[in-house]
Amino acid sequence: MARGNRGHGRNRAWSAEMDDRVQHCAYNTDMTSKMIAAAMTAEFKLSPPLTANAVIGRLHRLRHLDDDKPAAPSTKVKVRHMRHMSISTAKASHPMVRRLYEEMNRQQCTYQRLEASSGVSRYTVMDWRRRYPRLGDLIDCFQVLGYAIKITIEEIRE
Repeated sequence: MARGNRGHGRNRAWSAEMDDRVQHCAYNTDMTSKMIAAAMTAEFKLSPPLTANAVIGRLHRLRHLDDDKPAAPSTKVKVRHMRHMSISTAKASHPMVRRLYEEMNRQQCTYQRLEASSGVSRYTVMDWRRRYPRLGDLIDCFQVLGYAIKITIEEIRE
């Protein structure tokens, strides 16, 4: 039997209307995640039906993609918190990369948030411990953290 996308799990297409509805139900009502899943399945005529874990996962992703909104979930909906882990730097990495990692640690910025905001793959940023980055990618990452890179050309006299 061929395996393929059956339209459930991570591959489900969430519309903006569904995002708004799930956030409204979670933050403004006393509905549990199971109740939200059943209500949304009926309202949007979804097949296969939503699960409570899908609702919790979506709330988690929405919460971390939109850092402007204060997240105050209902006590009935359990949203796992993404823990920031300290980013280590190799001594051989470029000084600008070390500065980027230090700033990510200071602001508690995760690779996922950096990837979503800058468009630079998190695996590329992780690889900078051993390889030198492209200037455009480095500039994009620093802009996400609120910094700008200024390039100056100086003549070296010996």
